Amino acid sequence: MQVTGLKEQVAANEQRRLLAQEREQAATTKLNELQMAHEGLMALVHGGAGREQIVQAATKTESKLSEVLEANIAVRASLRSNPATFSTTLVDLTFLILNLNHLVDYGLYKDVGLDEVKQHIGMGDVLQWLGEKFKGHIDLGMYRGRPSAQEITKGLQELMAGYSGRERRKWGVQHNGICLLIAWVNELVQQREWRDLNGAP
Repeated sequence: MQVTGLKEQVAANEQRRLLAQEREQAATTKLNELQMAHEGLMALVHGGAGREQIVQAATKTESKLSEVLEANIAVRASLRSNPATFSTTLVDLTFLILNLNHLVDYGLYKDVGLDEVKQHIGMGDVLQWLGEKFKGHIDLGMYRGRPSAQEITKGLQELMAGYSGRERRKWGVQHNGICLLIAWVNELVQQREWRDLNGAP
């Protein structure tokens, strides 16, 4: 009976894991749509489009953001139901990369050095610091008060502990802190995909 019960539990966990992956793929699609809508909005703003056209594009972008957040909530619900997973989703990670990439695209990254970023990673407030430093340019409110913020920060701290001083050799980064964050969050994406592939917690 115990063996049978264990097999049923494993099968149920696997079903929940697959459901979480399916929902995460849907959320990733929504995230890509949000990125396209945001790029379209920025093109209109910088291209001198009319106010009405910009407002329509902004409304569409806001709607896509709501869809991303709703899809991410569904992913989190699936993850919470499976004790073999952790709460940070790929959408959490890729959304952060999207925001960091926005800073690079608009040249807002230039005065951020490696030491400043590492300092805030070590202090554990890197996401809060980013949101405050670049307020009005990026919105990291979706991480506020959520376990994913702690998990992302811990992941960055582990990378810093293991690779600080070797950033150029491993990721080709030696000057800019935002570029380092993009590289390290991308590393967390790869680690998450490895966990999913191998069924690791």
